[in-house]
Amino acid sequence: MGGRALRAALTVVVAVAGLVAAPALPASAVSSGRPTAVAVAADGTSYVGFAGVAGLVVLAADGTPAGSIALGAPVTALDVDPGGDVWADDGSTVTRLSPAGAVRGSFPHRPAASCSADAGRYGGIDVTGSLVYVAERCRGTVGVYGRSGTLKATVDLPGSASPRGIAWAPAFRKVPARLYVSVPDAGKVYGYDAAGLNGRSKPVVTVTRSRPGGLAADDHGHLAVLDSASNGLYLYDAATKYSLYRTLGHPPTAATTKGYLSRPADVAQGGAKVGRQFWVADTGNGRVQRWTVGGTTRWMADTKPPSAPGTPSNAEAPTVSGDPVVGAELSCSTGAWTGAPTSYAQTWLRDDEPIAGATGATYVVTAEDLGTELSCVVTATNAVGDSAPATSEPVAVGDGVPTGPVTTCRGGPSVRIERSGKVVAKPFVTLRIRAPEGADEVEISNDGFRHFDRKPLVSGCRYPWTLDGGPSARPKVVSVRFPGVAGVVKDHVLLDGAAPVIHQVTAKWITARQGWVLRIRATDRGTGIAFARVGKTRSSTKKFGWPADVVSWDSSQLRWIQVTDRAGLRSKWYRFRLG
Repeated sequence: MGGRALRAALTVVVAVAGLVAAPALPASAVSSGRPTAVAVAADGTSYVGFAGVAGLVVLAADGTPAGSIALGAPVTALDVDPGGDVWADDGSTVTRLSPAGAVRGSFPHRPAASCSADAGRYGGIDVTGSLVYVAERCRGTVGVYGRSGTLKATVDLPGSASPRGIAWAPAFRKVPARLYVSVPDAGKVYGYDAAGLNGRSKPVVTVTRSRPGGLAADDHGHLAVLDSASNGLYLYDAATKYSLYRTLGHPPTAATTKGYLSRPADVAQGGAKVGRQFWVADTGNGRVQRWTVGGTTRWMADTKPPSAPGTPSNAEAPTVSGDPVVGAELSCSTGAWTGAPTSYAQTWLRDDEPIAGATGATYVVTAEDLGTELSCVVTATNAVGDSAPATSEPVAVGDGVPTGPVTTCRGGPSVRIERSGKVVAKPFVTLRIRAPEGADEVEISNDGFRHFDRKPLVSGCRYPWTLDGGPSARPKVVSVRFPGVAGVVKDHVLLDGAAPVIHQVTAKWITARQGWVLRIRATDRGTGIAFARVGKTRSSTKKFGWPADVVSWDSSQLRWIQVTDRAGLRSKWYRFRLG
């Protein structure tokens, strides 16, 4: 996510400009690979990483394949330093490689952390001649390291969400050197004065986008922000108060046509020798595109993850078959492979993110899938080992009911709200309904049938449903009946998708209690606050029941505070400063 990327010497500010029109490519040109990281060297050689594969694909300046590099772990982020070395971050370790892939050194993140955060959506790295900036995938912080791995500073970002893109820019005119960091879940890009970064540093500028990801910044005060939600690349001018002067990628349309994007994950930019052009990891389309700063598409390169020598290699991508509507069952084929695979493993994705527990050859579409795209990933195994994963083309889940006769879920009438616990975070749920013999319709209500929806029975027995109202400590009740059949069946669940909020924290020395007594004023709109965590650091906090009674003779032990509600949702961290 090179901070030296985007060095376009633009002298005329343009209001809005789209990409130059280019002919559509055939659907077969879209790869089953899903690149999530890209970096480019001074000569235009690019390095492409994949969140689930321990290796890089190397592309020549014209987009043709130029080999691959094996890594010890899947890639979170990539950068190429001014000397041409490749830096790969896997979320816990930063590794420095020669252009040919020889390891020159490595160092761990400090402090160490691991998490399930998607490596294709969080975490970033930018390397200058003297410093390495790491956007932490598992924490809302940025680590500033020396090139040998010495931790020089840790910058706490606003809120607790994890960052993605990171880009350093030198001083330009009256704009000092800046470090830019994107936080996708907050919809923000934060700009910091790069000089003297430390734990107390605060953003001096904020840019808002739908879901900002990859970043690039140049030596002429320009900032490029890649937005994975709107499928666009947005260019800002720091010298004119970060005015938006150009938009690339035809947002918000997602398409396979050259010059269009689909859920892009990363952007890099070459130097003067290659016209300061952009390389974009077009994740949803499984390719890398090279654009000029004006928007012309130079080329697009279909990318597949590299496989280890001797392991199976994908010759034909898997496919998803079935009716993509709620309640229907989809099937994932294995595709075609070389290397004599002996077994296959399948995983299902929703908008390119793994679906918890969906690891078989079939998958039943749920209400949560409505309006998303589903795909499947196949890994083949032979005597040597596992292949690189191959991903199917996605199918869009729309309204409708599965075709075919209703032959399942007969018996005593019942309804069950599908969930993993006692609480759901969103009002969009799936009902599993069992109907008596003879019934061909079902009526569903949130309010005891003052209002209700009548639906035909479906063979998958699952029905999308929206609970009424917002988060509440009172259960949401769903009632079901069948026309012509006496009786009503019900199920209930708690709805709480709103995290608690800390409004104020105070502390007072009380001699009788021999310490500082902490008072936390916090509210929760849903299930109610369950407990608080308080401590000197975020990683060393202790748990206190609610309402919290916290006493400490050492005020430094009251520095970090967080509250959690009964649904498990956590507030933002509150940093308390006494006095």
